[in-house]
Parts: sequence; structure tokens; C-alpha cells
Amino acid sequence: MEGAKRAQKIRIKDDVVKSFCGIPFRTIVLVVLFLVMFSGWVYVVIGQVSGVFFYMKFPHCNITEDLIPRMGNQICDGGALNSIGCNFDDNDCLAFNIAYPGKISSCVTM
Repeated sequence: MEGAKRAQKIRIKDDVVKSFCGIPFRTIVLVVLFLVMFSGWVYVVIGQVSGVFFYMKFPHCNITEDLIPRMGNQICDGGALNSIGCNFDDNDCLAFNIAYPGKISSCVTM
């Protein structure tokens, strides 16, 4: 019990703290690290929302933006998504295309 009370009274002074313009160096490193991570996250979000990443993966896929979430959802949606440029609905329509060569999938198949 005495040892625990003595341990609570011990205070350690950090002599290694360096500062730049009065701001501790550790705080500066933490803020810089946060800004780098945040800017990377913002880059990914902007690329996803604007469709840049989609058109990098499928440059010849001519579909409207409302159809983009249907790509690669394990359902062959057919239509414009089942084309070479869209990689056959991001490989969702491969089984359909193999089973029915030359047919056009105009409705949703599973």
C-alpha cells in the first residue's frame, strides 16, 4: 500500500520536448501526420465521387453515372453493362455469355 502511494506521487519531467515557435515538436509531427492522412483520404473520396477511378479502370465503358454502382455487384445487369468496354459488367456476365454465346442480356439475370 505504501509503495502504491509513493508511485502516485512520482512525477517525471520530460526534458526531451523541443519546440518550434513555442509549439512542441510532437504536436507539429502529429498535425503534419494528420494532414497527410486526411489529404490522402480526400483524394480517394474525390476520385470515387467524381468517377475518375471508374473511368481509369473502364476507359471505354460508356454508361451513365447512375449505373456505376451496379458494376461488379455479382448480378449480370445486361444492357450497356454487358459489353467489352465495361468488361462484361465487371465479370458479372461471364457465366451468361458462356452459357448463351451471341445472346444479348437485356434483363437482370443471376
